[in-house]
Formats: sequence, structure tokens, C-alpha cells
Amino acid sequence: MTEASQKIDTTEKKEPRIGVFVCHCGHNIAGVVDVEEVAEKAKSLPNVVFSTHEMFMCADAGQQLIKDKIDEMQLNRVVVASCSPRMHEPTFRRVCESAGLNRYLFEQVNLREHVSWCHMREPKAATEKAWDLIRMAVARARKLEELPIKQVEVTPRTLVVGGGISGLRAALDIADRGFEVVLVEKEPELGGHVRKWTHLFPADESGAQVISPLIRHVERHNMITVMTNSKVAEFDGYIGNFSVKIKNTETEKTKTVEVGTVVVATGFRPFEPEGYYAYAKSEDIITLAQLQELPPRAELRRPSDGRIVKKLAFIGCVGSREPGKKGHEHCSRHCCSAVAQASADLKDRVEEVLILYQDI
Repeated sequence: MTEASQKIDTTEKKEPRIGVFVCHCGHNIAGVVDVEEVAEKAKSLPNVVFSTHEMFMCADAGQQLIKDKIDEMQLNRVVVASCSPRMHEPTFRRVCESAGLNRYLFEQVNLREHVSWCHMREPKAATEKAWDLIRMAVARARKLEELPIKQVEVTPRTLVVGGGISGLRAALDIADRGFEVVLVEKEPELGGHVRKWTHLFPADESGAQVISPLIRHVERHNMITVMTNSKVAEFDGYIGNFSVKIKNTETEKTKTVEVGTVVVATGFRPFEPEGYYAYAKSEDIITLAQLQELPPRAELRRPSDGRIVKKLAFIGCVGSREPGKKGHEHCSRHCCSAVAQASADLKDRVEEVLILYQDI
């Protein structure tokens, strides 16, 4: 009997027989976690009939060990404690499958990224955490059920939510590949924020100049249906076959479309710095987004009295790097480059530009 032809009985009446395989990952895991200790302790867990540790579970020898023990110990559940599932979960599922075990009767524990790498100076605590994660994985493995792999028909149509530059590009790329696209935008016009921006850096063009050709291509494409002033009202279905009810916010009418995939490109809302630096208390304190919507190359005038602006100050990091406040603790990774761009644009329009910052 070949490995591929073998089929292990995993009916509900069959008591779980779990095998635990702990990987050293060279010194990546074993240099911090006591892998021998956790592998030995795993033998005491309910339904665990085999537990061991191996230098590299992903190597040919490690994979063969799993297959051999599935056959020898009649394992019907497998737990591998190793590196990230992003790297080798498909590998270990294929190993189980080649040994006759359903690929979904497998559980993986991430002892590298989630334990040894983030607790490299705490070997005792890391070992305790590794033990906890393995215990939880074994408990989960007991409840795993065999799942069949099925093929289903997929609706060859895509819903793109958001008519900004990302949504437009996604819709056009998909339609050019021969698939129908329904593009939903809540505003009356396509283009999002980019359409309003008067100058893009480093190109000497306005947002409208950049995005208008894209909008025209989308609106004229025979595979794209554009629905403006519209929102997704209801969403139902399953992978590959979704039923979406779309509501027109002007007419209140709804339309149901059947799609197989969905692209969410809903963009962003500019931060409103209410409570910061007298914003909203003075007409002359505006956001960078508001500045970018002013006519380019025209004289910059104060909103309060219309006088020409001679000196202008930018305040960076508003809403960022602020633990415990309204904003965020982290750096936005946007302010510095945006202020540098805006300053370059304004150098010929105002006499002096001042930039106040925490860090650049």
C-alpha cells in the first residue's frame, strides 16, 4: 500500500491520537526555548500518544518523520510547533495528506516569531509560553474535524467599493482581463481625494490631470458598471458567490448584484485636528488637505480678511506621536514628506515658510 493510497479512519467515534513534533529551527527556537522540556511535557497531555523534537521539521528528514509516525502510531491528529505558518503550514498539510491524513487534521504552533524571537532574553518565560501554546494547540487538535475539499462555481464578476484612484485602477485592471466589474462610489463623482488636489509631487500636475484620464477609461469601459451616490446596504453569500444589495442614496432605490469577488478600496478621511492649536477657532488655521485644495500658483490669501499671506507656518506631527491623546502614538510616515512638498510648492508664493516639527 502506497502512502498516497493509505486512508486513516478519523470518524467521530475514533478517539483522537495526537502526535506532537517540536522543531529546534537550528538555534532560532532551541537557542531560547527548552524544546526537549516542552516535547517531554507534551507526552502528558490527553490524547497525545507521541511527542518528540527534531532539528528541522521542514527538512526532508523532519517531513519523513511525521509520515512514519502517522503510520506507525496511527496518528489521526498532528501538531507541529515550529516557525510561522506563513512559511510551512502548506508544507506540513501536504505531508499529512501524503500519509493518508486529512490536511485539516493538522495544527501549527508558531514558536519562532511568537516566542523565541520576541522573548530572546527571557528563556524561562519563553519556555513557559511555548508550553502554553502547545497545550492550547493540542486542545484545539482534539476538536478538529475532517474537511473535504470541494470545487464550487464562482460568479465571474467583481464588486469594487470605492471610486478613488485605488478603486479606479483595480476596476480597470480587472476589466481589462475580461471580467465584469461593478464600481460603487458614495460621492456624486469618481476620483476621491486625488481629484481635489491642486498639485502632486514630484510631477508638476494637478490631481485632476492625473486622475481624469483614468476616470474616462473606467466610464467608457464596456465591462465596468459605475454606480455613484451609492453604498453597499446588505451583503450575503459565501466565497465566490456573494449577493450584494446596493442602495442609491439620492433615489433610495436598491439594486442587487451577484459577484464572486470584492475589492474594498474605501480610501481615507483626513484627520480633523479639533482641539489642536486653536484649529476651528480661527479661519486662518487650516489643514494641509485644505491647503492642497486651494487654487495653485495664485496669491495665497488669509480666509479671515483676504489679505495676502507673507509668512506661513506648518506644524508637523499633529495627531501623531501623542500617547494618550486623541491622535495616535505612532508616526504617520506622511507628515514630513507632505510638508516638504507643500513648502516647495509655496516658495514662490510666500516670503517665508516656517516648519515646526518633533522629528524629521
